Amino acid sequence: MSTGIKRLLQLSVLVVWSGAMVIFGVIGIGNPEDLDLPFGLSEKAAEPDKFYPMDKLVISLPGERYPRYLLLEMALQSPSEGIESILLQSDPLLRNTMIKLMGSKSVEQLNGTHNMEQLQQEAKQALQAVLTEHGFGVQLDAVLFTRLVVQ
Repeated sequence: MSTGIKRLLQLSVLVVWSGAMVIFGVIGIGNPEDLDLPFGLSEKAAEPDKFYPMDKLVISLPGERYPRYLLLEMALQSPSEGIESILLQSDPLLRNTMIKLMGSKSVEQLNGTHNMEQLQQEAKQALQAVLTEHGFGVQLDAVLFTRLVVQ
């Protein structure tokens, strides 16, 4: 093959390649998630769980000789959209519910880690019920106690 034909062939390949890049760049190849890539590369990354911390609560507990106190910090887990504004609006309801729930518990019920799962489940059910009762369309997946101190 002569040098002129090789250069013409190289130039043709370069023009076709450049044209294809321009077409794909201008037209696009669609949504990258729609591509069928091998080895699961096209799968979307799972969205991380969303947690919403609540302000701390100090709750009076019944004591035999002297009053006791519970310092409670918690976070709510929810997939609901716009939950931040709903939590701000319903904050007094949520705080009241937790004060009533935890204020009725004995120090022994609150002090051990063996009751933690049950307490969190009770809190989730109570909070979900009060949110639903007052027309707040929020789904709670979990209530997590981030700090629980009995004094």
